[in-house]
Parts: sequence; structure tokens; C-alpha cells
Amino acid sequence: MAEIFLGREQEKEKFTKVLSSLISLDSNSGDNVSPYIFLFYGTGGIGKTTLLRKLEFISIKSPEFQGKVNTIFLDWEEKRDRDSNLQVGKGNIEATTVLEAIYQSFVEKGWEKHFSNYQNKKKSWDRAKNKVTTALESRVEDEKVQEFRPLGTDGIAQLLRGSQGNLEEEEFEDAFQFVNDCLSENEEELDVFRQPEIELADNLGTGITNLAKEKPLIIFFDTYEIIDRPECDYILRDAIKSIRGRVVWVIGSRTNLADSGWRNPEAKKALLEALQEENQDADVLAVAMRLLGNFDNALVVPQLVDFLKHPDRYVGAAAARELGNMVKKDSDKKTVLEQAVEPLIQVMRNNPIKDVRVTALDALMKIYIETDLWKPQPIETIKLKRALWREKDNLDKVYENALARQRENQLQGGLKNNNLTGLIEALEDPSPEIRERSAELLGKPEYKEAVDKLVDLLGQLNQDPDVRATVAETLGKIELSTEKVINSLINTLDFNKEKDRYVRQESAKTLGKLTSTEASINALNKAVRVDVISNVRDAAKESLTEISKNGSDLANLANKYLQRINQEKLPKLNVDEINEIIYIFKNSNDSNERIKAVQAMSEFKTPEVIQILCEALDERDPDICAAAAISLGNMNDYSAMEVLLKKLDYKDRIAREAVVKAIGDLQTKLEQLDKTQAVKHLIYIWRNDPISNVRNAVESSLKNIYKRTRHPNAYKALNRYSNPDKKEEYEQFFQEFPPNYQK
Repeated sequence: MAEIFLGREQEKEKFTKVLSSLISLDSNSGDNVSPYIFLFYGTGGIGKTTLLRKLEFISIKSPEFQGKVNTIFLDWEEKRDRDSNLQVGKGNIEATTVLEAIYQSFVEKGWEKHFSNYQNKKKSWDRAKNKVTTALESRVEDEKVQEFRPLGTDGIAQLLRGSQGNLEEEEFEDAFQFVNDCLSENEEELDVFRQPEIELADNLGTGITNLAKEKPLIIFFDTYEIIDRPECDYILRDAIKSIRGRVVWVIGSRTNLADSGWRNPEAKKALLEALQEENQDADVLAVAMRLLGNFDNALVVPQLVDFLKHPDRYVGAAAARELGNMVKKDSDKKTVLEQAVEPLIQVMRNNPIKDVRVTALDALMKIYIETDLWKPQPIETIKLKRALWREKDNLDKVYENALARQRENQLQGGLKNNNLTGLIEALEDPSPEIRERSAELLGKPEYKEAVDKLVDLLGQLNQDPDVRATVAETLGKIELSTEKVINSLINTLDFNKEKDRYVRQESAKTLGKLTSTEASINALNKAVRVDVISNVRDAAKESLTEISKNGSDLANLANKYLQRINQEKLPKLNVDEINEIIYIFKNSNDSNERIKAVQAMSEFKTPEVIQILCEALDERDPDICAAAAISLGNMNDYSAMEVLLKKLDYKDRIAREAVVKAIGDLQTKLEQLDKTQAVKHLIYIWRNDPISNVRNAVESSLKNIYKRTRHPNAYKALNRYSNPDKKEEYEQFFQEFPPNYQK
């Protein structure tokens, strides 16, 4: 009984019209014709397959077209049932597998002679893989090769294509050089090994173009949703774009493939160009990233990962935020997990800007929530849980408890015994998780015998940073204040020597718990002033505060440092005459006396005093520079503006913060601000300074400037860059001080 087929007259009419036009073209005149694409999409059961079969029937059996066209029908559901390489789960299907399935369909029709370029490219790929495999097996003495040998040939290929972003950059470069050495004599093999899907797609397109020279070719794809993951979909689109000639694609899918970025290639191109433009405005970059997320999500992930390193904090935060949002879409989960987790962890650990670190933490939490139930769990998920545990105090209790349970389950049985000897032995376990756990369990006063081993572990810079951070914390719990322990902690608190902020942070906390020395107090003071991570600065300041209260002989030193950190006004000098004050400043060897003199000068607003204070900004002692800046700000004299602006890059953050405050205190007019570009300089500092105290000072100064002058750029900055939590505060502020748009 014939199948009943009703309706779809419009689709049939358009299809037959296209076929007629292609038949009328000869093979030469069709060389510059781009493929036609018919896309039929919708939920299952609406008749897509029936429509495709009807159009195939028209192509083959209709008197108008019979014998005049070639057709091929590929039902991806049927193909999957017969091809084990397609039975690995949609999220794991490789683009090269899809291309090979299409090629084999043409071979089954007897058309393989048209695909000699594709066949040769496959042979080049096989030769390249064999050469790499042989080199892996033979170079057993090469330590660099041994580091990535466990990946195998396929793993190294994936690494070079960016799908395994969990190795350090140096290891990536080593792998790249290794492959380059293996294949340098044959550029074609090198290219196809690095990007087989691109090379194969291009040559598959060439084969289809050759075939279409014989007769118009109609390619039917049904149940395309089986293989439409972004990595496969866009490679196939590359193949389609490379085809020229009399070709028609008829695709049935459950999703509207036109909803991807390719529906508007010009928009995508413009956004990509915006990202790549040198010196691009940071706000434009942030918007472009957000919009690109609506186009080619999975393909945008590598670009977003690159922008995590951008020096502008809004760009870095925008990249982290979009990566976190992408994981909510099923099609993007795997790509984000594989490529973004490790970079986001590094941002969360060590990016100097707190806003960016917090945004990265939020993104990692979203990834954790979306992927935690995957079975089996990828290595990235395990790394993610370990990284989040380090931030457990900043997580909701529900997630903290869940991570704690998972951590216990993972480590259960890893430690042979929990006595002192067993825990010390476990510090050398191959697993960093076991080493970290044993260091954690050693955190008891009765385990003083473990201190030497722990100190040695802390000093190993190539050791896992979470292990070392736990060791630093444990030393504070054992409370053995030997010179060796103190010196080790001082070394790890040094920003120039120790790159991981958790290690520095825990060292700062522990130095506040152990018996203080002058060296440890000096180290804590330095950390408060120069460390780029606010968590480390806060921990060091808290330790100094505790030391200042403990009644020890060194409490006064800690208190003196805190006074300067807090920019407290010192007791007044015992002199009131300006000449005596200047004399003390110029001749005293006591830094406190000189600071008092600078502070006292703020009450004498004369050209001579202003000149002395401006010169004091060049003092090597940052506290004198800070005191001079504050005094100049108190004088409200515009003549100090240019000198202060030159000190915005002062390395000491206390001095830099004081300079920013002083600029906001000066009595300036709108035209004076424009002449010096003071507002522009302050906005740049607000966006990019790594120290939150300095950025907060900028915000306060811009508010002062806006109140006095209604400067339009200050208004825009306060509207744009202030914390979203302050929205109501600023609405009230701008009601009280409305902008003057005429200015």
C-alpha cells in the first residue's frame, strides 16, 4: 500500500524549482555556485523523515529528474546503530568520526574515485600518528617526553588542538616541540596531525565538488540531532562552505540550526574583530564577549579563556562570568569543563583583582553544580572539587557540606593509618590529595616530631600548592616557634618568591600565631603593603593586629606599622613655628619625627611649604610620601595636581592610596581637570589597579570631584564601574547632586 503524503506543497515546489535550475547548468557554469540548503526542523513525529523521503522520491523517480541527478540519503540514527564510533554518547562524538561516516556513505555508493584528496589526507594523518607513536616509544630517556607520554598519541593531538587545557604552558610547548620534531620533514603531516578535522573537512568538500561535476548532487541528512554537537556541526559547516557546484543539502533536525552564529556571519565577524582589535575599549570587549555567547558558544570558549588573563578587571570578570553561564547549556558543558576549569582555578587562586577572583569562584561553582553528578567523573571535576574546598568558607553551607562528604569518600582508605608515623610517611604519597590530608591531620600540638618534615615540604617550590598551603596552616596549629619554622614561613610570605596566594595567606596567618620576631613582623608589614592579593594583605594585617595586643617587646613595632598602614595622624610636634618644622623635616634621622613634621605642614599653606611637600613625594620612605600627599590634599591647592598625578604609579600601595585621596581633595575646576586629564587617570586606576584599597580610594575621590564639578566622565564612571550593590546608594547620591548635562 502506497504511503499517504499530504500537504508540504510549498516545500516541494521550492525543491523542484532548485533542482530544475541546477539541471539547466552545465558542470563548468556551476563551478561558482554555492550549495543550496533546505533545513526542516521540529520535534519528533511532525513528519520530517517523511518529507525527506518524499523529496528523495521526487529526485529519483520524477520523470523530470530521473537519471539526471545523484542522491545520497544518510539517516544518522541508522548510521549510529551500525557504527560503533558513533555509539560513544553525543557529547563524545569526534568531528573526524562524522566526516569519515559521510565519506564511507559515498564509498558505499561507488563514488570513492572522486575523493582521492580525502584518502591521501587520511593516509598522511595515519603516517603522522605512527611517527609520533614510534617516537613516544623510543625516546624513553627524554624526561620531557616522559611527562606527557601517558597522554598517548591521541591525547597529545587533543592537547595541541586545545581540548586538554589542564597542562602547564611549558608542558604544552614541550609537546608542541616534540610533535614538530617528529613531523618537521613533512609539512602536510604536521598540519593534519594538529588539525585533522579541518584538513579532512576541506578535502571532503573537494570530493563532493568533484562528484557534483558529473550531475547535480542531493545530499539528505535525517535525524541530524544525533551529531549536531558544536565541534561536529561547525566542522561540517566548514566543509559545506568549501563546496562549489551543483549541490543541494536537505537536512532534518530537531533543532533550528540557523539559531547559531552562522545565521548572521557578519555579526559574528564584527564581534570577533572587536575582540581582536588592538587597544580595544574594555567595555566593548565585555559586551562583545556576552553577545558572542549567543552565537558559537563552544567555539568561543578558547577566546574567553584567553581573556581571563586580560589586564583590565572588567574584561577578565566578563570572561569568567560568561564561561560560568555557558555551562548551563547541555551542548556546552563538556567544552567548558575540559577547557575552562583549570584556567578559572588559576584565576580564582592568583588573579590580583578580587572582583575577578570572586567571579571565577562563582563560575566554578556553576560548573560544579552542573557536572557533579556525571558518572564517571572527569579529572577536571575532581580538580574542581579540590579547588573549591580551598574556598569552603565562602560557599553556602549546603555546598560546603557536600564537598566535605565527597572529600571524605574520595580519601577513605587512602591513609593506611592515622598515627604519627603513618601520617609522616603519607607526606610522601604519590597522591597530592593524600599528602594534603596527612598534613591536615598532623595539625596538633602533640605532633611536634613532624615539624622538620613539614618545613621541608613547605620549602619545595615544585610541590603541589594546596599541600604547601595546608602545611603552612598546620605549622600554626602545632605551635612550635623555632627559627627554622619562622624563616620558612617568612620565605613563603614573600610575594617575589612565592607565587601561590593560598600559601602566602596561610603563612601570614600562622606567623601571627607563633612567637614573633622582628623579621616576622617586618615580613607581615611588607605583605600588607605590597602583596597584590587582598586576602593575603588582610591576613597579614590581622596577624600584626594580634601581635600588637600581646604585650610582648615587639608589640610596639607592630603597632607602629599599623599606625602607618592606617595612615593615622601621629602626636603633634612640640614646635609650632614653620621654620622649626621644616628644619626637623630636613635634618632629623627619626622617620616618625619627619612624618610628624610633614603632617604639621598642612596648617601652613604657603608656596614654600607646598613646594617642600611636593618634593617630599619623591622621598624613598613611602610613609613620608603618603603623609606629604595627605597634607597637600588638606591644603586643597590645585598647584599640586600635576605633581600628584605623576605619583599615581608609586609602588607602595599606602602611598598610592594617599595620592589618590589627595587628588580628590584638591579644589579644582572642570577645565583644570580636563587640562590635566585627572579624571581619565583616576578611572584607569579604578579599573586596573590590583589593590582594592587604592580602587576604593579612587571611587571616593571621583565622588568628591563630581560633587564639586559635575564632571561628565566622573558621572559616567560612577554609574558604570561602581559595585552593583551600591545602586540605591548612587541613585540617592545623584538625586542630591544631579548631573549638569550642559557641562
